[in-house]
Amino acid sequence: MSNVKNSNSESLHNQHVLFVANRGEICRRIIKTANSLGIKTIVPLLADNKNTKKTLPYFAREATEVIYYKSNNPLETYLSIEDTVALAKQSNATLLHPGYGFLSENADFVKALTKEGILFVGPTAETMERLGSKTNAKWLAKEQDVPIIPGLELNDLNKINIVELKEDLISKVGLPLIIKAAAGGGGRGMRVVKKIEDLENLLASASEESYRAFGSRQLFIEKYIEYGRHIEVQIIGDSKGNIIHLYERDCSIQRKFQKVIEIAPAQNFKEDIKLKLYESAIKLAKAGNLTNAGTFEFLVDTSTDQFFFIESNPRLQVEHTITEEITGLDIVELQLKVALGASLPEQSTIQCHGVSIQARVCHEIPEKNFLPSTGKLEYYKRGDLPPSEGRIRVDLGYEEGEIISGNFDSLLQKSISYGNNFIIAKSNLLEHLNNLVVYNIGTNISFLISILKELEWKIPTTTWLESNLLTENIHDNKKVALISALNQFINTELKKERESFLPSPKLSCESPNFESLHFENVKIDKTNDNDHIKVVDVLGREDILCIYAGYPVIIKRPDIKFKEENESISLDKKITSPLPGTILKILVSVGDIVPKGKTLVKLDSMKTEHSINAKFDCIVDKICLEEGSKVNKGSVILEVE
Repeated sequence: MSNVKNSNSESLHNQHVLFVANRGEICRRIIKTANSLGIKTIVPLLADNKNTKKTLPYFAREATEVIYYKSNNPLETYLSIEDTVALAKQSNATLLHPGYGFLSENADFVKALTKEGILFVGPTAETMERLGSKTNAKWLAKEQDVPIIPGLELNDLNKINIVELKEDLISKVGLPLIIKAAAGGGGRGMRVVKKIEDLENLLASASEESYRAFGSRQLFIEKYIEYGRHIEVQIIGDSKGNIIHLYERDCSIQRKFQKVIEIAPAQNFKEDIKLKLYESAIKLAKAGNLTNAGTFEFLVDTSTDQFFFIESNPRLQVEHTITEEITGLDIVELQLKVALGASLPEQSTIQCHGVSIQARVCHEIPEKNFLPSTGKLEYYKRGDLPPSEGRIRVDLGYEEGEIISGNFDSLLQKSISYGNNFIIAKSNLLEHLNNLVVYNIGTNISFLISILKELEWKIPTTTWLESNLLTENIHDNKKVALISALNQFINTELKKERESFLPSPKLSCESPNFESLHFENVKIDKTNDNDHIKVVDVLGREDILCIYAGYPVIIKRPDIKFKEENESISLDKKITSPLPGTILKILVSVGDIVPKGKTLVKLDSMKTEHSINAKFDCIVDKICLEEGSKVNKGSVILEVE
């Protein structure tokens, strides 16, 4: 598939053992390619996995062997250089693939592996230091005359004179500004500064989030381009000095600087700008002595067509899938073979065909400010389409029955479509998402459907999603889902039992994405919405699972398992954690008079900061936990009156 020139045609099975230092869908995806090459694979798991009698996590099932950390804490497992290297050495690994996230861009990790004689599937430590740090990469771009956005580096916040910094930023850069973490991406440690008086607080917040996510407080500030397209170029280099590009991806559809939907190649994008981006990316890769896979990211100002280099990622990207779809190449296979000394194919042999779109399906609830949702994955229909109806690829790391925790990234599965053009690719992805059913865990499926319906094709910028797709759209879908599900139930399922239908005394609708709703004396006229709802399954004798626009809804039959509508009012007086995590800050004291909407607590979950706000005017009566405390979903943090 990859057309990589490899002088050794023998099976690699007895020669190499690959340690996959990751988990979830990317772990499973790397194992799949390694298995096809005959390479043994070892996967590290949390200590809990060893101590239970349950089967292995889905993502590790196809590995040759598994090995266990001594802890369940991310800082002492997948983020620990010492523990990960020790496990790789113990497993007699000859190769290590880091996937993305965790230690994938850590030069010290590469050095530690090299010292133990384990080959890192990725760039050298020296290249990692030059390209993995945003600040170092920007200096490299400046040396190579590749345009960069004006800005300033901030190495030590404790030594900064905030008054002088504000003056420098106003005079040398200008508002609006954006703060970025130097050590990583994914939207973590990023803050937009629209008022200079907000700078100090936003710097502190970005520094804390950067430290939690990447172990570094190093930041930089640059000019914020509000109407830019985020375009990245996939690059691969080999040890012979050959460097090629695999075209570009458009990653402009973002929420809080986190990519949501990606498209390859970029649509309605000028060919001359594409060629300049390829040229700039290859120039930077050569200057950084890149071997293996890397991505070079640019921001293109739509008002001027001017482009700026923003960062490089010397590793595999989450969205590498869509590049594979349009080129027919297996990028992980390229990575493994190049790491073992193979040469890359000629640039002229690599062709781009069709359009591919990836949607990141996450276990988070858009209606609740994208709060992560955790629990048991009770019902999971992954949304495959028959080959005759469209090409869909699903990369996933979980299966039905597994527990979804809040300790790691919220990515549940990656849904990737392909078509001869954008319209076909989009249609395939929409059909897939409408067939995808996840129950008992809240997801962003309806949100993704809403986004795709808005693209007709519009040219999105990095601010398009948050400024154009309002949350009201999501709530409208929710209401339609409930009413449609009730219609379906009343007009079909109940009529099967009662020819002359009378209003049901009690009906209950439940969904993980929103609060349960309960109805009495219900009679709803049939509407056209019934044409769009699907009855997915009958769960036992009394429950019917339906889906509408990405929302799973369970209809409870009358007089069976009916839940009382009102919870005890005393629950309102307890401020509980909406998800597992760590308390970062408690922003109130006992006796404080708190207005509705004020932030009471800052919580960290899955390396992302969340706010718990007052739902009504109240007085703080009791503080039950301290800052730094670990909490579960439902843990009581404060009591108010």
